[in-house]
This record gives sequence, C-alpha cells and structure tokens, in this order.
Amino acid sequence: RTLTLPVGQAMFLYRTKGNLPHDSIAIPRINTSARIIPMPSPVALIEKEPRDPSSASPVPDRLEWPDFHAGVAAALQLRVDPLDSANLEGVAGLDSSQISFNRPAGDLDGRHAGLLMGLGLTGQLGAMHSSQAYEYLKAKHDPTSVGVLLGLAVSYLGTSDPTVTSVVSIHLTALHPPRSSSLNVSGMTKSAAAVALGLLHFGTGRRSYADILLREMCGMTVTAVEDGTLCREAYALSCGFAFGIIMLGRGRDQSSAAKEGERLRTFRALILDEGNHRLPGLSHARSAPDINITSPAATVAVALTYLRSERKDVADILEIPDSLRTLDYVRPDLLLLRTLARNLVLWKGVAKSKEWVENQVPAFLATALAQAGKTADPDLEIARWSIVAGACFAIGFKYAGTAAAEAHATLIFFLDRLTRTSFLKSATVQGKIKRHALRSSLGVVAVALSMVMAGTGELNVLRRLRVAHGMFSEGVTYGSHLATHMALGLLFLGQGKHTLGNSDAAIAALLLALYPAFPSSPTENRAHLQAYRHLWVLAVEPRYLEARDVETGEPVFLPIRLRLAATPDDAAPVPPSTAAKTDAQAKQLVAPTLLPNLALIETIQVDSPRYWPFAL
Repeated sequence: RTLTLPVGQAMFLYRTKGNLPHDSIAIPRINTSARIIPMPSPVALIEKEPRDPSSASPVPDRLEWPDFHAGVAAALQLRVDPLDSANLEGVAGLDSSQISFNRPAGDLDGRHAGLLMGLGLTGQLGAMHSSQAYEYLKAKHDPTSVGVLLGLAVSYLGTSDPTVTSVVSIHLTALHPPRSSSLNVSGMTKSAAAVALGLLHFGTGRRSYADILLREMCGMTVTAVEDGTLCREAYALSCGFAFGIIMLGRGRDQSSAAKEGERLRTFRALILDEGNHRLPGLSHARSAPDINITSPAATVAVALTYLRSERKDVADILEIPDSLRTLDYVRPDLLLLRTLARNLVLWKGVAKSKEWVENQVPAFLATALAQAGKTADPDLEIARWSIVAGACFAIGFKYAGTAAAEAHATLIFFLDRLTRTSFLKSATVQGKIKRHALRSSLGVVAVALSMVMAGTGELNVLRRLRVAHGMFSEGVTYGSHLATHMALGLLFLGQGKHTLGNSDAAIAALLLALYPAFPSSPTENRAHLQAYRHLWVLAVEPRYLEARDVETGEPVFLPIRLRLAATPDDAAPVPPSTAAKTDAQAKQLVAPTLLPNLALIETIQVDSPRYWPFAL
C-alpha cells in the first residue's frame, strides 16, 4: 500500500506548487520503516524479490519503480510551462542546464528517471539537447531510458519531429536497416520506444509506421519457453497502443476500403484466431500468432482506430462469445477489454443506466447463472463480472469529468455489489481464483467511478475508497492498492481544480494510463509498463472557476448561471456555434466550482442580488 501512494499523489498534487526551486527539485523518499516496541531503532520492512535460481538476472529492487513514481509526482506538482509559452498561471520552465543540475552525482536511479518523465509530461524536455538525451540513454538504465523516451515524446506530442524520431527509432529493431548490428536494447525500453513513436506521430495517420507496428504485433508467435526479460506482452501491447494512437479516429473515414478490408482481416486473426489469413511479418505460413499476447494489443488498436465510428462490422470483431462452449476459450480479462473496446467503437450506444450495463451480459450467460443460483459455476460468475466491469469502464470513458448523476448512481450500485461479492471468504483454490478475479474487476469499476467524478471530491465515493484503502488482507495485492490510489487521485485531481476530458486524445491517453491490467508486485512490467500510468496528464482539463472579492481579493461563494448549448446524450460535445440557440439549457452552480465542458458554454452570468449583474 505504501509503495503505490506516489501514483495517487501525482494526481492529487498536480500543478499545485507555483514557485520553481532555485536548487535541485526535492523528491521525497518513500518511508518503509517502522518502530517495533521495545526495539530502540526503526526497522526497514522492505524486502527484495526472491531470486529465481534458473535466472542469471540480478534480484530486482522493489523500490525502483515506486521511486520512479515519486519522481514523476515531484515534477508534476510544479506549475511550470514550456519556455516558449506565455501562460500567466505558471512560471518559466527549466532549461537544459537546470535539467543537468538535477542529475544525481552517482549512478542513475529510479527517482531521477521519474523526474525526467514528469518534466517531459509538463513539456520541459523540449529544452533538452540531443546530446543530453544520448548521455542518459547510453547508460542503458531501463527506468531512465523509459522516462527519457516517453518524456521527449510527450514534449513533442504530434509534431513528428525528425530529431526525436531518430532518437526513438534507435531503440526499435523494426526500424533498423536490414542486416544492421543489434544494439542489445531491453524489452522494456523497446516497449517504451514503441509508445513514444506513437505519441510523436499522434493522430497523423502515418501508414508507414502503422504497418511496421502491425507487423510487430503479428510477429508474436507461440514459443515453447517464455523469457520474461523480453517483455513480449508489454511490447505487443505497446505496439497496439502506438498503432491506435497514430491512426486515432481514422476509422471514421472509409475512403480506402480495399486497404482497410485487409487490415480488418488481420485484426480478426489476431483477436479471434479465425481463418487462414496470412499475417504480415511472419516468415512462413505455419507460424501461428500467440493470441494470448496479440489479442489485447489488437483489441486496443481497433478501439482507438475506430473510436466513435459506429461501425457494426468492426464491433463484430470484438464480439463476446455466444455460447458456454466458446466462452471457455476466452480469458476473463479479454472479456473485459473486448466489452470496453466494443463500446468505444459503438460510442452512441453507451448509456449510463443499470439496465444498459446488465444488457451487456449475453442472454445465455445470464440465463445459466439465474438457473444455477447460488451453486453457479465460479467461471461463469467471473465472466459475468468481467463483462459488467468492462461496461462500467465504458461509462467512465464517455462521461469522464461530467459528474453525471445517473452515471454516478449506476457505478456506485455495481461497486457496492462487487465489494460484497469479492470479499466473501473462501477456503478452496477455485474460490480464491474467483476472489482475485472479482477484485480486479472491483478496481476497474472504482477507477471508472472516479473518472466520472474527477476533481469533485464527492463524499460517497470517498467513503468507499477509504474502505478499499484500508484493506490489507490476503489477496489484496500491489495492483489492488494501485487501482484504489489512482481512483483517489482522480477524485481529487489537482486538489479539485482539474478534471478529465473525453476528446479522442483524452480517451487514448486514459486508456493507456488506466489500462485494466494492474501489476501484482512493484517490480512487474510484464503486460503493461508502470510508467504508462502517468499519461493521464494528456487528458486533464483546467475547468476550475473561482470568484474573488474585488476589494479584498478573498475567494467568495458566488451563485452563477450557465447557458449551455444542448447536445444529444449520445453525441460528442460540439461548439456552441454549431448548436441551435433554441436548444440552449440553463444550469445553476455556486463558485468555486468545476465548469462543464468549455465548448458547451455560451454565457456565464452572476446570479446573486449581492453583486452587480455581470455576464461573460
């Protein structure tokens, strides 16, 4: 629980410190010591991971990635802007000499690596010279390489900068010339480089890079022995995210049907393992993709490429099994991911009611569970709750930052039901497996609820998350606390002065940061790199309104009335200029408050007889 605190702290303290320190940026150390009476001195409670006798790699440091998160949190709390910006709220950013000044005197560590990534998330690494970047990268310290690559990519988001692209390309073997020498890049660094490539070419639709990333996904074939150091799952997933980020929303344009048909057949083979379609990147026809690795990657690639496209043919690729027999061949986490991805494609169909969530469960599964009652097969219950969690997650994405009352009530309802079900005691192995799966779904629903209520600090949500924070019984893992603390951080995002958006870019960033596969230990990066958990920064919107007395300068409570351009509940927000004036609706709030989507606001006026009437 202590080791996951910095992830939530980064959200809670986002842009809250206005003055840039003249000396090095202070990064608080994680305290893992306790005083045990009657012993006179504190005792360190942290332990190293048990060593695998069959592995020649060194024992991982359990504090490396928590220290990384602490470094990111220290950088994100600074209210600084890039050197070339003119934002009155922030202060002038760092230059290259200040970045070098914060480098540790000895070996590189996780804390400085996190600081570099945090500075990149705020746009500060645009001041880093290429020579500085190569100095960091040549050390081949994985957290530092990951932090520099992702930080540079966010600082140059969507610019396709050729210099940064060349820095990233060095770490991707797929972009090297034929028969070039190997640079011995770790799987973790390759994974980060793939996502960095996607961020650099964010939404550009560069087919050359997209095709290379698709071939990399197809190259994940079945192997007899899995080498954990290669991070094959994380690399495949990173390629899937990079593909989706480059082609973000391009599926709504159906101009190139021939090329698209070939790509959809490839995705169907990667997700469902159907047909004898020859996959690009495989040397011979007998090579088969390992769908346990390729399915999640291809699923997120399809979801982002065809986001809000309402394409039924694409949604069919992400279908849920239609019988008990076929259900046995799909893992619960894939059911959750497919449910989410399918609803991101069919965006208009996402509703915020309990009935809609229940209707996402296939009829055959609901009938089987109803007939069995309390003696139902645990596997069927796991499948049902995985689908429900995926549907709740879709609600979280659509209504992120809206504080919609019905969405809040729906997610609270399913959160309470999952809490009661997932904490039932069980002595059997099957029961413990079910409990672990349901707690994973519980974390997803908690995060979805906080996405909707982001920045509001809503009391009913806080009460439930406090209970989850206090859990430390058997089966409550590092990932359980990570989900809880991310939910708490989102609930009080930027100390209540920021919230989340639901634009295409925001959805892509949130899906990458809140991906529903939480690690079981602080050292795990097998399926999803922990560094990605901080990319929520790209989805944050400052929508805080505060009224101050003109004479005293003190904050005051001020009733205000908003005139909003009405939009259909199932549509994306549109600017007021495109909405009919007769469709406008009024909303009353009391400042200080978080405003609705700024694109919907037509006017803001004072609604109190105590002050002179004023309208914006």
